[in-house]
Amino acid sequence: MEKQYSKRKVRRNAGVILILFSLCVLPLIMSIPSLLQTQSPEFTFLGIDRDNSQQGFSSDFGPFENIGELSINDLIITQYEDSIGLGEKSRFIYNIFPFNPLEDEQHIPQNPYGNNLFSFKIPTVFKYEKKQGTTTRNKVLDLSTLNLIPGIYNVFVTYAKSSLLSFLYGFHRAEPQQYILKLTKDYVRLMGNPLLNKDDIAFGNVYTIENAQNSWDVHYEGYLLNSKNEPLKYKTIELFLEKQNHWVSVGKIITNEYGYFHHVEKVFGSFEVNSLAKIIFEGDVCYEPLELIEYAGLETDLGTGESLLKNILVKKCPPMLT
Repeated sequence: MEKQYSKRKVRRNAGVILILFSLCVLPLIMSIPSLLQTQSPEFTFLGIDRDNSQQGFSSDFGPFENIGELSINDLIITQYEDSIGLGEKSRFIYNIFPFNPLEDEQHIPQNPYGNNLFSFKIPTVFKYEKKQGTTTRNKVLDLSTLNLIPGIYNVFVTYAKSSLLSFLYGFHRAEPQQYILKLTKDYVRLMGNPLLNKDDIAFGNVYTIENAQNSWDVHYEGYLLNSKNEPLKYKTIELFLEKQNHWVSVGKIITNEYGYFHHVEKVFGSFEVNSLAKIIFEGDVCYEPLELIEYAGLETDLGTGESLLKNILVKKCPPMLT
């Protein structure tokens, strides 16, 4: 009798413990995520174009709306105060969606580059931070790495934090902050062949060599680059030469894999010393058009009058930009 009573008591105690666990402990565990809600810090932003990207960070951080328009290859710096306690880690996330004009026509102007943007998102997850204390962080988003086209985008900036219980619940994300970003076309530029530079003087993209047979070779040579100084490969450019005060097209050429081009136009008979040459890139969906005009006359030394390119050797293989 005594043994049976003891067994009943053990079962009764186990049942009581199970009920207490279900009523008290289990709800407490389930409520932990709500107790660990993460608050988003205040974000300030700075847009930097490629011309100023080497000058360091400015102090002119402000609301996202203040950064204005950026090109597809520019930078966005996000600044915020990050406070990390014992055993915590923080994370910063960008999500970018093409704007759908059917969803929110009142807040966004019409997309100047058309509304045929595709439906996708680009998450950019920065490396998590775990150093304890309060720190001012600057997160740099390089838009060129996202391969976006010009247009209007919805931007969601999210702050997340983990704790010692992250093995159960992972990172706790704060409410995303939503902004509107307008991206424009990037600008391009032409650079001459650096192998021709002399005494820190950069040659242009057109130069002329005089031949012995009363003829001249007009060379169009150089690189087509974007604002990051990256080569624009397989782009078509058109070449012109001034003749009797009129532009004459001498042909079109396609840049190679290094953004390099080289064309030689042979001129017989007389050649005006002050002749001009023109190079045109008509632009495309991502890049602005470009028109360059410079002198195509003989490159001569102002002191001796001799050609600066008298002994030039034009290589068959184009140089690679490094």
